[in-house]
Amino acid sequence: MGTLAISAANLNTLENNMVVLNDNINAVTSDIININGQMTMFNKDVNDMKADIKSLEEEIREFMADIRGTTLVSNAQNDILLKENELNKKYGNHDVIRRQICGLLESININLVRKSTLATETEKVLFNAPNYYLSYALIAISAWFNNDRKKANSALNEALKLNPTKTSLLLCLVHLKLGREETAFKWIKKYLDLQNPRALNNDFINVVDAITTGVYSEKIADLIYEKLCQYAKELKEDELIVNNQLRRWETFFSRKKATINDEQYIYLTKFTNNYGNIRNALINAKSYYEAYEEFNKTLDNVKSTKAKDISDLIREFVSSYETKELELKKDILKDNLIIKNNGNLNKADELFKDSNLAYDSESDFFTLMSNVLLERNDVSSNTKKLATSFLKDIIKDALSHSLDSSENTRGVTTISINEWTGSTVDGSNENELKTFLLDHVKRPYDKLLQENTFFDVKVILAVLASIAGLVIAIGLNFIAGIVVIIISLIMLFLFANEILKKRESIEKEFSEVSKEYSVVLENIIAEVVDTHFTVKRASENYGYMIDYLNKFDEKTYVSKR
Repeated sequence: MGTLAISAANLNTLENNMVVLNDNINAVTSDIININGQMTMFNKDVNDMKADIKSLEEEIREFMADIRGTTLVSNAQNDILLKENELNKKYGNHDVIRRQICGLLESININLVRKSTLATETEKVLFNAPNYYLSYALIAISAWFNNDRKKANSALNEALKLNPTKTSLLLCLVHLKLGREETAFKWIKKYLDLQNPRALNNDFINVVDAITTGVYSEKIADLIYEKLCQYAKELKEDELIVNNQLRRWETFFSRKKATINDEQYIYLTKFTNNYGNIRNALINAKSYYEAYEEFNKTLDNVKSTKAKDISDLIREFVSSYETKELELKKDILKDNLIIKNNGNLNKADELFKDSNLAYDSESDFFTLMSNVLLERNDVSSNTKKLATSFLKDIIKDALSHSLDSSENTRGVTTISINEWTGSTVDGSNENELKTFLLDHVKRPYDKLLQENTFFDVKVILAVLASIAGLVIAIGLNFIAGIVVIIISLIMLFLFANEILKKRESIEKEFSEVSKEYSVVLENIIAEVVDTHFTVKRASENYGYMIDYLNKFDEKTYVSKR
């Protein structure tokens, strides 16, 4: 009894301690909850602080950008004042002389110019711009029409010293305007002989444009065409120049790289092993088409289809800037764009690249032809086609490099649906794959059906029991035998029905699963067929693009008066 009493007392004590412990646990839990709440508040405060810091960083960044932009704008404004002052001081009279020489040639054409006017104008020219080749060219032209051959030759020699190439081209155009074909031929020949195909002035584009619009005589057009072919042949041997143009055109075509929405091909994405290859081929399929469309836009992108005459060529040529004058004009344009875009240098650079001045500089022949196609919209469509004729080998190589035609070969597509695998090239073996797939799916169900036949042990025992009941009924006890037969037949029915239901369930499951597999395979094959057709068409597009480029023949676009 004493032992029991002690045990009960100990139990009471233990129970009391457990209550106290429970209270303490509850208190600790409450404290933990409070701490957790404080931690949550702390985390929120930290996140708020981070957000405030990030906001502050953005404000500082914007503030610094504003300061930088303001500084750049201020510097650009000061630079414009300096450059415009220099431009006006050194070249301020160039525009006046350009207008004078254009006006003079127009007046001569309609016989309105007076000799006294010629003399007065030429006296002013040298005083205003003594180091400008057009000043002496104007004097020379004026002297010719005053029959002052000595003065004309002297001024002409000075113009040739200052700028032999531009003077030669101007005199060619002037003699063409006056109908002096043979003299014009001599001057254009001199002009072409002075040209370096690795450093051609932008004025050369106007010379090229003129042979596609029927401005020149047959003799002059043939001479220029021969020179162009000579330049192209020479520069094709210059690996550096060719590679520079290759990179330029690769960039052009790479920007036309199409994108593919993978959600369009969810079955190929999930159930094939070479979707990456298929995807690349699909991208090319769209890219070739888009590249062809974009390239055609460059040919059609011309501002005017009106043919130019000699007067147009003279005005365009005379209006071109001298090298140092051009650099100042470029700097002023850049500064104005910086001001216009509040100091955003990237935006200013983009806009500058779109300006005509950006490309008004010396370039090799192939670069000049690429400029004609990609940048110059003030030339004729035939000039762009002529440029394509000279560039077509470079363009074809760039197309091949940037949109690799080998990627169109997608190879064999391996299909994996769970444990089953099959392969196809173009989806034409769909029926064969379906047969293989259904055989694979059917195999485990055939095994289950074999395991659930009517020759089951329980069925056999039930049959044996019914036979035994028959024996009992005949030989020993009819009633007992009948009872055994009835029970065994009931058991046989139950066992057979159970097996029948299992078999029906197995066959139903097989039907559902095989249908699911078939649907998946059919969708995979449908996507394979679709992509195969698209990729096949891509190869045709690539071939079409190459054939299209091959059709450009430079002789076709030379027009003669």
